[in-house]
Amino acid sequence: MRIRILLSTVLMLVPTVAMAQPERLDRPRTEPRLAPVTRMYNDDLPDHLYTTDPREAEARRQEGYGSESVTWALAAEEQPGLVPLYRFVDPRSGGHMLSTNPRAQDTRWRREGALGYVATQRTPGMVALYGFIGPYGDRMFYTLDPNGELASDNGWEPVGIVCYVYRLRQPPPR
Repeated sequence: MRIRILLSTVLMLVPTVAMAQPERLDRPRTEPRLAPVTRMYNDDLPDHLYTTDPREAEARRQEGYGSESVTWALAAEEQPGLVPLYRFVDPRSGGHMLSTNPRAQDTRWRREGALGYVATQRTPGMVALYGFIGPYGDRMFYTLDPNGELASDNGWEPVGIVCYVYRLRQPPPR
């Protein structure tokens, strides 16, 4: 009788443990320190630039970039289940691109470095970041809006979900 009760208790626990493990693997183990992303735009190039560095944002303002928004953030440090989000530049056009792949598919893009850390699959507490490619294929635009804000009205084509990021409840003070 005692063995039967013990066996039924173990069998009841096994499915619970098996179901709990995958959920734990999909989410960062600790609350990460967030790095807000500033989206900037330079009408002369034209180019959207994304940065987590306030010093770079200030330097880019001197180059003609204006701040558009700060609505999402990346994990500032490496976390289990997250990967780096890299920023690339096309030296010929000055256009910028973001990718979780450390190597650009097109050799014209030069990697500038990692902005922070993101998820590549749906993760609790994170939202999708959508990418759009410009009419000439050399400009990229990223937003939390699946419709692309006004991008699709201006000839930009959706490329889908790039990664998952943290939505900022309120933009940080500037």
